[in-house]
Amino acid sequence: MIDNDNDGWEDVADPREVKALLGVKGVRDMGKASGLPKAPPTGAPLDLDTPVKPPTGSAAQAAYTKVGASRAMLQQLNKVRHLYDKNMSKTGLQGAAEFNPFRRENQEFDGAVAAIPLLARQAFRVSGSGSDSDRELKLITDALPNRWSFDASNKERFATLDSVLRGFVTNYGGLAGYSPEQIKGLQGQHVYGQRRQLPKAPPRAPASSSGWTITRKK
Repeated sequence: MIDNDNDGWEDVADPREVKALLGVKGVRDMGKASGLPKAPPTGAPLDLDTPVKPPTGSAAQAAYTKVGASRAMLQQLNKVRHLYDKNMSKTGLQGAAEFNPFRRENQEFDGAVAAIPLLARQAFRVSGSGSDSDRELKLITDALPNRWSFDASNKERFATLDSVLRGFVTNYGGLAGYSPEQIKGLQGQHVYGQRRQLPKAPPRAPASSSGWTITRKK
């Protein structure tokens, strides 16, 4: 009796005996066992750049392009917001500098804003994008912030444009081949003012009821 693995049972080495014991299907499964794909590691980051279903056809390709452009515009919108908060939120006489076209900060802000409709035109004027593209493009251009509007108006413009762009990600994500988990992850990208929560400090020991503390003298 041969028991190589010391499990108390005789090892079966003859292929004819193995086939008789397991059947043909069992032998096939044993042969394939070593080639089974490994499960993804637990906690692996979700890939947000590659749709789970490759977009095929003009409509799916157009949707994929729109999702990508919307992500790029959301990132650019955050840059515009930071520039606005940094250089366009002054009041009084200092606020009048916002209307000077030769001011470096104003030119930088205008250039950042102008990049958003350029990205939109590239994405929403592609074959297969559908008849709604002109209306979608107008939604974007109408919601662009500018130096001539009041702060309250620009605040609404930022919120509107952010909502419109995230809506494009939701509406076109499925057609582009993204899974619901991926779409949810894309929705959480480029959120303005998003900060990681700092860990809370450990609770302090309660004070003595008598108000006295004991220290060791060195």
